[in-house]
Amino acid sequence: MALNIIVVGGGAAGFFAAIAAAEQGADVTILEKTSRVLEKVRISGGGRCNVTHACFEPRDFATRYPRGERALLSPFQKFSARDTVAWFEVHGVKLKTERDGRMFPTTDSSETIVHCLMDAAEKAGVNIRLNCAVESVSKLADGMFELSLAGMASEKIACDKLLLATGGCRAAAAGQLATSLGHTLVAPVPSLFTFQIEAPWLRSLAGVSLESAEVAVPAAKLRERGPLLVTHWGLSGPAVLKMSAWGARALHTLDYKFQLLVNWLPESNPEKIIVEFQKRREAAGAKLLVNVPLFPLTARLWEQLVLAAGIARETRWAAITRAQMHALVQQLTRTEFAVTGKSLNKDEFVTCGGVKLSEVNFKTLESKICPGLFFAGELLDIDGITGGFNFQAAWTTGLLRGRRWRLQFSDEPILYLLPRPRRFPQEGEAGFHRGVELKAADGNAPVHFAPAMALHQRVEDGFQRDSVQRIAGMRHGLGHDVQQRRVDGVLGNGKVVCESALNDEINLPVALSFAPGCRIMLSWTWTFPVSPRPSNRRCSTF
Repeated sequence: MALNIIVVGGGAAGFFAAIAAAEQGADVTILEKTSRVLEKVRISGGGRCNVTHACFEPRDFATRYPRGERALLSPFQKFSARDTVAWFEVHGVKLKTERDGRMFPTTDSSETIVHCLMDAAEKAGVNIRLNCAVESVSKLADGMFELSLAGMASEKIACDKLLLATGGCRAAAAGQLATSLGHTLVAPVPSLFTFQIEAPWLRSLAGVSLESAEVAVPAAKLRERGPLLVTHWGLSGPAVLKMSAWGARALHTLDYKFQLLVNWLPESNPEKIIVEFQKRREAAGAKLLVNVPLFPLTARLWEQLVLAAGIARETRWAAITRAQMHALVQQLTRTEFAVTGKSLNKDEFVTCGGVKLSEVNFKTLESKICPGLFFAGELLDIDGITGGFNFQAAWTTGLLRGRRWRLQFSDEPILYLLPRPRRFPQEGEAGFHRGVELKAADGNAPVHFAPAMALHQRVEDGFQRDSVQRIAGMRHGLGHDVQQRRVDGVLGNGKVVCESALNDEINLPVALSFAPGCRIMLSWTWTFPVSPRPSNRRCSTF
């Protein structure tokens, strides 16, 4: 009998967990309270879906999380951004990298990601129930969970394991399922928001952007550098969004009302700018100051900064005074704005706060308080800066949790085998062949055959990391279709063979579930370009 798992929340983390668990043989149901799943995936990145970030060193990747860096380090070593790219490529979606490192589907459409996840869930056999809000949950005496669904019928359903992936807690009530089972919720506050600024001259520049600017909030001791965008309500762009993430709690304490300083030319300094002014006065003295902008400022932005410095529109370069130069330098390097609030638009999807990290085992994503309860995604007190980092946390926590639910049949033992060859290919050996042959010794033996199943937890179950890293997928990513496919069948007097000819991977971890008492022989064969290296293992009664 398959393990019965309920995933509450039909977002990125919930889907990845559900797909991975279903591929392990579990019976998985997603409960989504709205009429559509993956809604955040659809609208993220301006409708393009910023899937992840092109940063492939787990330790470096983890530093992009104002909350959750230490907790995520181990999970990222098991499923990184590189593995995410490989997973989507296996499922038919290629990603591209933009100059700032953000990664999007080559179609530039989030629907590509949505369709990919929906197809993978369907193939894995995941059940999806829409408009199905969970009103309450309780732990039963036998260790199972009972969920009460909202609605006139007051339906109740039970499950062996429960995964909460309900997304960010914009209000404390959103985490009530976790708190009802004994967990502590870190007070939620917004993260990744934009700044409202009333200055009319700034709002007249809506749409103007800079590749690099520096923003600072002295009252909170915050400073960030990056692209900046002027909007109809104030300032946005990566520089502002990163600041709002790192300073989420500090800015909340200030009630989102504070002084903001903007340096429009962070690559320069006042002395260099004065020298440039002197050159302009000598070379273009007859021209109007507002008509000769400093690179890389746009003409519109330059004009408004000149006027904001108190310099008349008709002033020519030859007539600029020393006092006016210093006033303009001040405006270019230290423009002062009064921020009156934060944005209240669709860009504000990330929250700081959630289930307290110390109450969760990040090797298993299981609750330390309530056995059988698991978490994934933004419901945890984890949030990253802009650029695909929040989705990566969702993919990683969801998939690692799902993969740990192995094939479980109440009346059938499970055998996990990790074949190891006597030698590994030398550099320059382009190809090899491997096969796996399984034969039933007595009668018909029901078998569940899962290549590359539960790969990463083998490390945690006692294998040496240095040897396991050589196994297919740990170093190169779980990127081959044969590793994702499960075959259920009956071994009579015939055989089941799994073959692959890959250039850079050698071992094929295998999980098998047999009927009690059956005897079966398993044989692995590796054939290298130079010489064959056969290896046989015999297993008798289970």
